[in-house]
Amino acid sequence: MVKERKSNIECLRIIMMIVVVCHHYVVNSGIPELYTFTPSGNSGNMLFYEIFGCGGKIAIDVFLLISGYFMCTSNATLFKWLKLFFEYIFYNIVINLIFMAFGYAPFGYKELLSGFFPLFDGYGIGKDSFISLYLVLFLLIPFLNKLIHSMDRREYRILLAILLFFFTVISSFYLIKSENGSWVLSNNWEGLGWYSTVYLIGGYIRLHLPENKISGFRTGLAMTILSAVLVCASIIGINYIRLKEPGFIGSTHLVYGGNKILAITSAVSLFWLFLNMKIKYSRLINTVSSATFGVLMIHANSNTMRHFIWVDLFQNTSYYNVPLKTAALRAICVVAIVYVSCVILDLLRQKLIEAPLVGALEKIKFLKKPMY
Repeated sequence: MVKERKSNIECLRIIMMIVVVCHHYVVNSGIPELYTFTPSGNSGNMLFYEIFGCGGKIAIDVFLLISGYFMCTSNATLFKWLKLFFEYIFYNIVINLIFMAFGYAPFGYKELLSGFFPLFDGYGIGKDSFISLYLVLFLLIPFLNKLIHSMDRREYRILLAILLFFFTVISSFYLIKSENGSWVLSNNWEGLGWYSTVYLIGGYIRLHLPENKISGFRTGLAMTILSAVLVCASIIGINYIRLKEPGFIGSTHLVYGGNKILAITSAVSLFWLFLNMKIKYSRLINTVSSATFGVLMIHANSNTMRHFIWVDLFQNTSYYNVPLKTAALRAICVVAIVYVSCVILDLLRQKLIEAPLVGALEKIKFLKKPMY
């Protein structure tokens, strides 16, 4: 019997994927290149886009927290891994073929074949590709779970403190001004090590912070509001500094990477809020949520896809200087169009492609056994 997913968490997954699309609306369209850090610049529109597109890494952290929370007491199976792996391959190949057929991009057989090996392509482990890194993280889950269950609460806290100090504190606050006046940032890579860290945080919440629907919800709400205020304040504050110090760090520095302090605190706050939120089971929410990774794999499939959607199709930069209300309304509408379109496409894939494949894989018994 398949256990029904909690609709409160599935609702959070939907919201976070919409946040990712908002993030890509800004960062993949060339809009940041139009920012002007001068008193005469279009500060209203700039601030809107900075805030509108700042949550992408927060969302990634939320997805990892969800995995850690639910998978730390579950078995990782090859069946689950293959299901995600084949979904990734399907979109890589199909999207590449479509672009090749229409002559949109200089794809060739080399690019097409790379779709069969997503873990090792140029946009794989060595880059910031969530799905590629997540596929590797999934293979490590059995070992991470053994670590999680071998530690007592004190040991667990010490481990998280060390990891968060290295990945988050240093990366967020260790700034040095070089002799030529430019700022040098700590370059703590937020790849597989960081993904494992967030997974461990999710496991800690599951094992050592029991749910409390009343006080937990209030705490989560207060933490989420505070995090949102701090994120906005940090962006405004850095913008102000950049008026006097043009070479200062990026405005969204404290949320730009998943390991930055306001990214992880915001993610934990949102997760805790929805974890303790009372939402009855909803078939609609759970169905839409099932397309979450599909939405990511479609609209962020490659640099070519990003350029096609945000630059060629919607031409986001052309609307940078329109009145603020128009810019905001357009951004919301475009994000909605992209998100809904991707959901529909992925639900069709699930019905026409995945369902028969899953039916075949389910007959292979060893695939449903624990990996190791």
